[in-house]
Amino acid sequence: MADVASLLAPGGDATPAGLVDALLSFSATATWLLRPVCQAGSGSVSDFDWVQLNPAAQRLLQLPAQPTAPLRACLTQAPGVFEFCCEVYLAGLAGHPRTGQVGAYSLVAQRHGPLLLVSATAASNQAPAEPVPHGLPAHLGAGRLASLAAQQPLPQQILQQVPAAVATLSGPEHRYTFYNDQYQAISAHRAELGSTIALALPELVAQGFTDLLDQVYATGQPVAGTDKPVQLLDRATGQLLPHYFDFIYQPLTTEQGQPRGILIFIVDTTERVLARQQAEAAHRALATTNARLTRTNADLDTFVYSASHDLRAPISNIEGLLLALRQELPVEAWQAELVPRLLDMMDGAIARFQQTLGYLTDVTRLQPGAADQDAELVELPALVEAVRLDILPELAASRATLTVDLAEFPRLWASPRLLRSIFYNFLSNAIKYRAPDRPAVIELRSRRAAPGYLALEVQDNGLGLTQQEQAALFQLFKRLHTHVSGSGVGLYMVKKMVDNAGGALTVESQPGVGSTFTATLPLARQPLPR
Repeated sequence: MADVASLLAPGGDATPAGLVDALLSFSATATWLLRPVCQAGSGSVSDFDWVQLNPAAQRLLQLPAQPTAPLRACLTQAPGVFEFCCEVYLAGLAGHPRTGQVGAYSLVAQRHGPLLLVSATAASNQAPAEPVPHGLPAHLGAGRLASLAAQQPLPQQILQQVPAAVATLSGPEHRYTFYNDQYQAISAHRAELGSTIALALPELVAQGFTDLLDQVYATGQPVAGTDKPVQLLDRATGQLLPHYFDFIYQPLTTEQGQPRGILIFIVDTTERVLARQQAEAAHRALATTNARLTRTNADLDTFVYSASHDLRAPISNIEGLLLALRQELPVEAWQAELVPRLLDMMDGAIARFQQTLGYLTDVTRLQPGAADQDAELVELPALVEAVRLDILPELAASRATLTVDLAEFPRLWASPRLLRSIFYNFLSNAIKYRAPDRPAVIELRSRRAAPGYLALEVQDNGLGLTQQEQAALFQLFKRLHTHVSGSGVGLYMVKKMVDNAGGALTVESQPGVGSTFTATLPLARQPLPR
């Protein structure tokens, strides 16, 4: 176990002035430095004081750059962080990072002299790191980086801990004087001390990066890029592969202001850029598909509307011919048993055909926003009572019991036509598809749904529906039961009207138990008078 008191002795801090502050500020990962607080008389660590938090750590922990309160007081909502840091520090393994999962954080810690360097990411946050901004932060001037370059040797322990690719170049030929492991990883281990970057990575020459280095060295002005595309050699295949980097080329100068070299700081953003490109491509494909479907629906509505109107004239002609036939038939023909029956069947077929054409015309008129045009303040009890009177014969014949509870929302700003269609279809279907072995019990109620929405529900104890039947319930001309009359249009039209009003129509059902139909509508506000 390390002797904490000896590490904290005067002169024990080997960190060069200004170096850690500069390097940590570059990092897009939350990183901070801690100094242990030694418990009097025991030599054990009782807490940690904050030495420095980089901007990413300040955002993650919601703390200032140098908190005055110790670690345990600042991270009361993150139990286990202190214990992890204490364990790593007291292990006394300088230069050997330790990783751990502590609550909501994934931690990497490593002792450096008397200090503890910690990096953290939020375990639940899989979003890519923020990009390095164009140019350097305002507090990282050329003077500070110049003093950084003058400090020899560079503290490689800290540079290896920085979650970025870091390298330094010297002279106008841009020869490597340092690189960390991450830089070697992105360069396929081709960098060598003393070698020029043009020789180690020749593919960068044609892409203009060596020209940028020449510019930085000559002008003394930094150059930065965000999500910059780069082609790098893959040594396994011999092919150039695309990468994307956030990078900074920062000039390093002598105390006299003469150019000395360049600091390279790179963050690999390839995964983030590719993910964004895939998302953008999927969004464009979805937009194209939606536009195609919109055009198809518009064309289909136009076709249905035209067809329903074009077919009315021939059907009317057939109806007229059938009427003329009835008038011209001799008395002897009426005596035949089959003739009146056939004529009645033809009349019924014509009536059903005309009814279907009427339904098609109504469907094409259901356009988005139509329900808003005739919206008004509707008293729901009065509207439901009007619907109840319309279906009173069916209620009486079926001996159904109807219970209405509209106390939570007695009135609503909406289209009366929409609301009447909802109530009429829900209630009439509950009567039609009642169970033959028990009295029909129907409940109608209103309730608050999600914020800003109202739910209108009708629950029955009827036949119920299977999952397969529920999936096909709202299709046009789809009928699931043939023992009662119907057209298969009502629920389709109600669903389209509810969808156009910005709501949703759903059903929950179980065969032999019953069904609950729910129309969820937005709670629109009554407009102010002009």
